[in-house]
This record gives sequence, structure tokens and C-alpha cells, in this order.
Amino acid sequence: MKRSIKKKIKSKLQHFGLFIQLIPEIKIQYFPTAKSLYKYLLKQPADKKITEFKRLTDFIADAQNHKYYHSLLKEIYPEIPADFEAASFVLKNSTFSRNRKIKWKNKFYFEKNYLFVNHELESILWVDQHLYPLISKYFKIPKIIKKYEGDFSNLLYFEHLNLSPINQESPEHKLIKTAQRLYEISLKEQEKLSQFNWNPLLLNFEKLFFEENINAAKKDLLKHGIPAEKIWKKVVNSTYILAHGDLHAENVYQKNHLIDLDNFGFYPIGMDPVFIYMFYFEKQDLKISFQDWIKTHFSEIIPPENWEEFERNAVFYCFLFFHMRKDKEKYIVFHENLIQSLKNLFLV
Repeated sequence: MKRSIKKKIKSKLQHFGLFIQLIPEIKIQYFPTAKSLYKYLLKQPADKKITEFKRLTDFIADAQNHKYYHSLLKEIYPEIPADFEAASFVLKNSTFSRNRKIKWKNKFYFEKNYLFVNHELESILWVDQHLYPLISKYFKIPKIIKKYEGDFSNLLYFEHLNLSPINQESPEHKLIKTAQRLYEISLKEQEKLSQFNWNPLLLNFEKLFFEENINAAKKDLLKHGIPAEKIWKKVVNSTYILAHGDLHAENVYQKNHLIDLDNFGFYPIGMDPVFIYMFYFEKQDLKISFQDWIKTHFSEIIPPENWEEFERNAVFYCFLFFHMRKDKEKYIVFHENLIQSLKNLFLV
């Protein structure tokens, strides 16, 4: 109840231009107009400009202050319409994100900021330009309708899709089916996929992991006498297939709707199943080994000639995802099993 009252007070204050942060440190800032906030952002160093934009627009979205937010966007992207017929911040993980559903000239669009800091903007633009015709044969995916360029970000407007959620209580089955479907499409469209002049970013699975996690994983391998370079070489030289890179219940919907393709790519086989497993790690029955889990769900889809590299890569990806967990020390047996599996699968 107290948290709810604090939230309401902070939202009210934001409408008056006050941005009050209590954790991890107390910070009070006053930007009476969107123009004043924009000028503040422009004065920041490149990296801080982006972190401050994300932090402060989170306040605006939480307060659902569309007038202020649109004024800020108008400062960053002067060419956008002065106003829309309707706008609503998108609810994600029980909080409002800065992404919006907007209505303009009787049509609905999805609005999203892409900041110049990660790979997402370059990835989504390449997917939209080169892969959209192929992927849209099998899934309903949002098409980019308009792009605006700003000082430190791009604003993209996507075709708005009417989405029907999958079973939020038990989404794993639908997600696994989606991963299986992407593998089947990769086989069916193998010739077309081989003809693409791929942007290297779409081939780089490492971009989905923080650099510190990859370094920690490599140190862990070395500690257990496993040469990281040998494992990496085998993974990079294996079969490449289409992968979403972020398969969870807020990105997969009924009627083959698939959204949030920012991490979509053509990666070494085995990525998406592991993402699903690790995203819902707390719900997994750890009495069943990870290798048994992938056999249960994918042995009938993956041809025998590809199974060895699929299983091998899946264990490798699981190892990388595991190193992204802050509580990995709690799962000693799971970690030991991964290490042993890596030795069995890679060092033969």
C-alpha cells in the first residue's frame, strides 16, 4: 500500500516537472518543460545521455504523461506529427514502458525508441529490409512503417498487430513449438538463406550476452581444464539456423504472431530452446537433466545427422546463459553437470 502511495505521489510530481528517485540513491531533478529536459540530455556525455534518457522517460511513462513525453519526442524528432488522435503506453511486466500504441489518421501503430548503444537498431532494420518477405510467409510479424532519426536515437513506427496472448501460466509448450517451427523453416528455406549477404551482426550470437558473462564463462572453462577456444571454434563452425533470440510469453502470441525481433538472427544451431529453458529456469524440474529436457522436446524435430551439434551447442548456450544468473552459486549440481557435459560433448 505504501509503495502504491509513493508511486502515485511521484507520478503527480512528474506532471509538475519534478523527477524524484529514491533508490539506489536519492536524486531530485526539475525539468518544468520537455525542452528543458532535452537540453539537459544534449549536455550529457554520449553514454550518460542514453542512460539518463531511459531513466527519466521511465518516470514519464510511469506517470502516463503523454503530453510531456510527446513534447520531448518532438524536440528529438521535429518531423513527427504535432500530436496523435490517441496514445497509450504499453504495459510490460506489470509496469508501463516508454513504448506506445498510437492512433494516427484512423490507423494504429506501435512506437518504439531505439537508442544508439546496443545492436538492436541495426538488427531490426536489417531484418525488416531483408528477412521480412521470407519470415512473414510463416509468422505474422510487424513491418516498419516509418523511421525518424534523432541526436542519440531513432524512433520507429511499426504496423500494429492485434495480439491474443498465449497461456501465460504455462507458455513453454507454445514457445517450444515456435522454436521448432523456426528450425523447420531454416531447413525448408535453406537455399534462400544461403544466398543472403548477411550482416555480420545477424551472425554474431555473442551480442546476446554481456561481455562480462562471456569472460566469466571462459574463466570457468579454463578453471576446469576446458579450452574455451576449442569450444568456440566448434560452435561457430556448426550449422546456422534462424533464431528469435528472445522467446518468451510477451513476444509470442496466438495465430503465429511473433514480435520484438531486435535479437533475431542466423545463429549456430541450438540457441532458442536454451533461451526458453533458462528464461523459465525457476519453473524447471532440475531432477530432469538439461540434456533429457532437450531430447524430450526436440529429438523428433532435429534430424539425426544434426543432433550431435544441436545437443553440443545447446549445452554450450546453456552454460553461457547460466553465467548471466546472479544466483548461480545456488545451483552447484546443475553447474557441475554442465561442465561434465561440455567435456563429454566437446573434448572427444
